[in-house]
Amino acid sequence: MSCPECQQENPATAKFCLACGVPLRRACTQCGTDLPAYARFCIECGHPTAPAGPRPTEAPPPPPVRNSTDDQPAPAAPGRVILERPAVLHALYEQGRDALRRGDRGASAVALAAVVEEAPNAYPDAHRLLAEALERGTAGRVATRSLRSARAGAATARRQIAPAAAVALVWLARLHALLGRALQRVPGARPALAAVAPWLAPARPALAAIGSRGALTWALVLALTLPLAVLLVQRGGAVAPPAAVAEEAAPVPTVEAVADLFARCQAAVGAENWADAIRACRILHARAPDYNGLADALAAAYVGRGQQRQAAGDDLAAAEADFRQALSYQPDSAEAQSALQRLTLYRAGEKALVVGDWPTAVSQFSAVYSEAPDYLQNLGARSAKGKLFAAWLAWGQSALNANAVPDAAERCGQALALVPDDPDAQRCIAAAQGPNGDDGDLVAAEPANG
Repeated sequence: MSCPECQQENPATAKFCLACGVPLRRACTQCGTDLPAYARFCIECGHPTAPAGPRPTEAPPPPPVRNSTDDQPAPAAPGRVILERPAVLHALYEQGRDALRRGDRGASAVALAAVVEEAPNAYPDAHRLLAEALERGTAGRVATRSLRSARAGAATARRQIAPAAAVALVWLARLHALLGRALQRVPGARPALAAVAPWLAPARPALAAIGSRGALTWALVLALTLPLAVLLVQRGGAVAPPAAVAEEAAPVPTVEAVADLFARCQAAVGAENWADAIRACRILHARAPDYNGLADALAAAYVGRGQQRQAAGDDLAAAEADFRQALSYQPDSAEAQSALQRLTLYRAGEKALVVGDWPTAVSQFSAVYSEAPDYLQNLGARSAKGKLFAAWLAWGQSALNANAVPDAAERCGQALALVPDDPDAQRCIAAAQGPNGDDGDLVAAEPANG
């Protein structure tokens, strides 16, 4: 059976998890049948019941002082689960109550006797439950023997712990003296010694009264004292390093001069390294926005990067943003104004071409082509000339489909004038002339500007 809380596998007959003490069974509220903790319906009467939560509702308070020999844990074998004593006591308490409900007074008395002996204040009703379990003679004798055994074990543990406390006190004194000598040789010893003293001072009276405390607690204290002392010694040596070392480890940062920043900005612009140019120029702009010549350098850098992106053709929106940024630094830059205007017209023509608005597409691309016939020429069909040809041809084919033969012949003629050897434009002209060659005198027109 898997525990719903910690997933520990338990025997099928288990009522509490052997790892965390969570109840694994519960009783049906209708007929009293024992059910697994995860049951939603009773297997006996079918009564619905919500599955139990991962933790019992009655959580035990902080563990009390323990004097039993059970405080000495056995060495953990491979794969063995060592439980905390409060969890074991809680499981015994629940088992005692459950056994009493089932009428098994002997088992209830054995389980509750350990709880009453070790945690009388944690479970106030354990006394009443134990007295009820002891009403019959056999159970009473069993519980009495259990109580006597627990008291004898506690007395034996106290006799064994007392010599260990004396030895621990001697070693603590030696450790204190050793730390005192070691700390004097380490730089920053005084802060470390002051930090160690509050930890060591309370140990003497505590060890003197160890006969009434659990040996496991003080064994842990002694095991942690030495590593803590070593850690404090190491930290004490790093608290106050020599002044010369500290100065070498923290050099004084230098700030690049404004003139040097501008020189680096101009050099990057001259080398057409637009990313470095923008970085250096913007740093200078943050420190001295009115520096002479800086606005021109920033505008040139942004125009250069925009043209670089435009030539690549992969991000025309970013190129347009670069041109606008250039104008924000230098509104009078003719190069930035021209680049932004052409790219804006080109992108408007692209949008019109996509939606089939042929007149607008022809108008926008014609405006760009008339000013810069080689605009984006490296992009082939995506150049201004290629886009204008596509707009004229699509417009002519649209007129041909609508039987507007003269319009089709004129528009396809404009496309053929741009690309004379294009077969699609030639077929459009041939279709517009008809099979008898009615428009045989029609020749390719010069490309129009809109």
